[in-house]
Parts: sequence; structure tokens; C-alpha cells
Amino acid sequence: MRRAVWIWMLWWLALPTKAQEKMFTLEDCIAYALEHRTEVAASLYSGQDAEREVRYTRLQQLPDLNASASHSLNWGRSLNMEKYEWEDSKNQYGNVSLSSSLTLFSGFQLRNQIKASKLNVLLQKTSHRKLRDDIRLEVVQAFYEVLAAEEQLLLANVFYEEDVQQERKARLQDSLRRISLPDLLEISGQTQKALLEKKAAEKQLQLAWLNLKKCMNYQETERVKLQREEMCMAVPDVDRIYEAALAQLPELQMLRLDSLLLRNELKQLRGNFSPTLSVSGLWYSRYQNNLSAPMSGRKYTWWDQLQDNNYKQVGISLSIPLFNRQTVRRQIHLLKTEMETQRLNWSQTATSIRWEIEQLCIEASNLKDNLLILEKQEENCRKVYELRQVQFQQGKLSVYDLLAAEASWKDSRINLEMEHYNLCCYLVMLRIYAGE
Repeated sequence: MRRAVWIWMLWWLALPTKAQEKMFTLEDCIAYALEHRTEVAASLYSGQDAEREVRYTRLQQLPDLNASASHSLNWGRSLNMEKYEWEDSKNQYGNVSLSSSLTLFSGFQLRNQIKASKLNVLLQKTSHRKLRDDIRLEVVQAFYEVLAAEEQLLLANVFYEEDVQQERKARLQDSLRRISLPDLLEISGQTQKALLEKKAAEKQLQLAWLNLKKCMNYQETERVKLQREEMCMAVPDVDRIYEAALAQLPELQMLRLDSLLLRNELKQLRGNFSPTLSVSGLWYSRYQNNLSAPMSGRKYTWWDQLQDNNYKQVGISLSIPLFNRQTVRRQIHLLKTEMETQRLNWSQTATSIRWEIEQLCIEASNLKDNLLILEKQEENCRKVYELRQVQFQQGKLSVYDLLAAEASWKDSRINLEMEHYNLCCYLVMLRIYAGE
């Protein structure tokens, strides 16, 4: 009865550990990284600031309105010239004003500023897309590094167990005097080498997991397990991917938007040659204590003074630039040079992207062709190793030939798995270039 209770308790304690293990596909890892990376949130905040700047620039089309008011109080002794004696005095006075102005024309500067702020919004959105694509590439590479490291560890365990079994058989033959001591030591050394490779594979897997969690910004305590998915191994057409990249790749769109911003800035500089026309209005009034109303002599209240003392002003101003042409022309010349440099940068970037896509397609095609050869090579090496084991057991083969056959089989198996994951990584990168 007690044994059954202990078994039930151990089973119950093991349940949460199993439930806390999460399965992540490649798309799940990418979605998690895009949701939890701080760079993505910061980019979104920058986009909101750019949108607020558009609204602020549009509000500048409205006339400005300013109001001001001041009130002063002073007291002290002063000389009364009529009575020619000193007396205490206390005075209060103040004024109020309301002014407004509106720019009617300034060489379309404000309209160009609104266009520039809209382009900045598009540029910020494109920069956000580029950041997301960069994170996707980081996660894809880290994801397949983990899968490759897991496969290497699995193979290292298989090879180690194979070497352990081989050493046991060798020791059994040594007890029967069927194997020499140098051969036994050689097999034992191979087992120790396999153990070191196993430890190295474990360390490599830990580093790969650490890199993936860093790319995902994964800070939870739940364990993660990656789920392998079948994917189409067909290599896409270079021209189709390149056309899609030219249409949607954020790097190229950012260069286009930068070029549009430079053209808009050029229009603003040329607007400095144009005159500026504006209108303004002003209402002003003042008041003071100890005053008598004109004609009647009664007490003159502050409210009456504000009504009687006010005056209004409407003005129109025209400003024509005369001596700023050389400075503006120099700025225009520098800006045109920058625009030409921007055009060359776009052409160079497009060419570099074409080269990268062609290189990925060539490498993916070569890997796809090599996989068939590597599969046959691995199968042949495995059969040769199995035959060598039988010959070694029969005493018809030296231990060096056996170890050479084992090493050849290990290398072919590892190469096959690594080429497979490299092909998957290249194909996913091509899908990102194509905007899929």
C-alpha cells in the first residue's frame, strides 16, 4: 500500500513538468520574438511620434491666436507739485491684448512640410518592417542551429553507444585471447573520443538554445521544445524572387522614401526664393486707478476704461528675400549631390540583393543535389561499417580498418544532417526575400 502511494505521488509531481513544456514551430518562435523584443515596441512608439508630427504640421495652417494681460501695483511716497508736500500714493494699472496672424503664402513651405511629415511616417513604417525582417532572419538561423545541434547530439549519443558496445565486445574477445592489447586500447580510445564528442555536442546545443532564447527574448521558466515541420524543398526562380524583392523589400523602399524626402527638401529650399505674405490683427486696451471720467468727472472704473481705451489694428506684410540667394543656391547644390548619391546607393543595393538571391538559389540547388548523393553515401558507409564489424569479429580485419570505416560512416551521417538543415535555412531566407 505504501509503495502504491509513493508511485502515485511521484506520478502526480511529474505531471506539471510535462505540462510546462511548450512546443514551438518556426512561425511560433518568430511570432514570440516579434511580440516580446523591445526593439519592436520602441519602433512602434517612434511611428506614433511621426503620426503626431503630421497632425501638428497640419495645425500650423490655422492662424495663431495669442492673448496677454498684465497688472501692476506700486506704492510709496511722492511729491505733490500742487501742494508741494510729500504724500503717500498707491497706484494700479494694467493692459490686455489679443493678437492673431496668418501666413498666406511662403513659397508652399508649409505644404511641403506636411508632405515631408507624411513621408516620415511611411519611412518609419518601412523601418519597422525592416526591423521585423531582421528579427525573422535571426530567429530562422537560431532555430535551425538548435535543430542541427539536437541532431548532432542525437548522432553523438548513437555513436557513443555504438562505441561502448564495440568496446564491450572487444573486452570479451580480450578475455578469450582473441584480440591484442594494442587493438583493445585503440577501441577504448575511440570510445573516449566519442564521449568527448558527445560532451561537445551537449555544450553546442546549450549555446544554440541560449542564442535562440536571446533572439526571442524568452524569459519564461517553461521549457521549450522545437517542432520540426516538413517544408517544400523546391528552389524558387531567381527572377521571380528578385521582382518581389524590388517591390516590397524594406531596404529598397527606405531608399526610395529617402529620395522623396530629399526632393521635398529641395522644394523647401527653392521656396526660400519666394516672398512671404502674411496678415495680422491686434486688439489692445489699458486701465489705471485714480482717474476721473472725461466730461462727467465721475469715478472712472476699470471696465469703462477698457471699453474706452481700446484700439484695433489690422496689418498685411510682404517680405521679399534679396541677399540670401547665394546661401540657398549652395544648399541646393549640396542637396542635388546628395540626391545623386542616394540614387547610386539604391542601384548598388538592388544589385547586391540580386547577387545575394542568386547566391542563395545556387547554394540551395547545390545542396538539394548533394542531398541525394549524401543519402546514398551514408547508406553505403553504414553498410560498409556493418560488414567491417562482422569481419572484425571473425578476426579477418584489423582494428584500424574498423575504426576508419566507423569514422567514414559518422562523417557521412553528420554531413547529411548538416546539409539538410542548411538547405532549409536557405529556403526560408529566400521566402523572406520574396515577402512570403
